[in-house]
Amino acid sequence: MDSLEKGLRIARLSGFFLAVGLMIYATVYYHRTHSAASDNTRLVIVSVWVLFSMGCMLPWNKFSRKVWVKIYAVFILVAIAFVFSFVVKILFDYIAADSVGERLSVPGLEGTVIFLGLLQLPAVLFSKNPDWLR
Repeated sequence: MDSLEKGLRIARLSGFFLAVGLMIYATVYYHRTHSAASDNTRLVIVSVWVLFSMGCMLPWNKFSRKVWVKIYAVFILVAIAFVFSFVVKILFDYIAADSVGERLSVPGLEGTVIFLGLLQLPAVLFSKNPDWLR
């Protein structure tokens, strides 16, 4: 196994762990968080996170080329919604903290989750088409 294949496997494995952690975080966020967001807004945010997690767990290499292209296009749209929903969640956290007179620090964990999430798009693309990197 060359370094390219090893790097793609590590990226996909990080996506699997991200998906599992994101599903746990989504459950905790929905049930235990008191934020400035309404229940419906939190439900939409959590739904996007769960959809993105499911996309990260799909067996991408087992799809035919025609099906893969369609599902990958949907995955790109869900990834965009995922980043947008995470930014909205951060904004609501800052609003909730400001309403009680607190100040939040830099959202480092959220930034890392967004980075790992966006890493999944090229990891899925190049694990299906590794010759595009050579």
